[in-house]
Amino acid sequence: MTTIMISKNMYFTAVLITVLSTLNLSCTVALASSPDPPQWTVRDDNNKICMLMAMNATIQYGREILIPSSATASRQTGSCDSKMALFTLEWPSEDGYTYKMTTAFKAEGNSYKMVEVNGTASRGFSFSSWSDKDSSFPSASIGNSMTCQLFDSGTVYFTEYKFQPFAQLSKEQYGKAEACSFGSGLWVYVVFVAIVIIAIAVVAAIVLVIVKVVKSKRRYSVMQ
Repeated sequence: MTTIMISKNMYFTAVLITVLSTLNLSCTVALASSPDPPQWTVRDDNNKICMLMAMNATIQYGREILIPSSATASRQTGSCDSKMALFTLEWPSEDGYTYKMTTAFKAEGNSYKMVEVNGTASRGFSFSSWSDKDSSFPSASIGNSMTCQLFDSGTVYFTEYKFQPFAQLSKEQYGKAEACSFGSGLWVYVVFVAIVIIAIAVVAAIVLVIVKVVKSKRRYSVMQ
């Protein structure tokens, strides 16, 4: 009679390495295949570029509304002075609604800050609106652009953005990028990391149970 004994730690280690490798591969593929965000340029009354904006974002308002690359941005729907910048996108949808989303930036001293994200949905006599404001929204130095991934304003989920309001102060081009390091987007990172850790633990536990069952069957077969 021969008994096959396999270390539980060896199985757990192997499972963990496999899960981490798979997770890392999935994340790498996802990041590599992420398309470049749509870009918009807004000019002031003197035909000078005053805003350069790029983003991939989804509005969570009753349902998920993807902001399309076909959305239009114009001087008429926004504002381009040196103290306040209002970047407004507008687009029609297949459900008959016309959507608008405005991202507001305010300049104070040597820096500027995202102060509000709001929007509307209208169809005929139907009209609704929403507004997100938070003192922890990102900021950047005048002349620099602000960039971020996985930022949640409350209603709008930005998977990626690069904003250059006040482009008239950055030679009409994107300035040095300042990555967001605080604000609502931080919670998205925290939640994401927590979910990944929980997923790894659950998968490892399930595989370990399966391994134990297989070991028991093998031991039973050998004993017979």
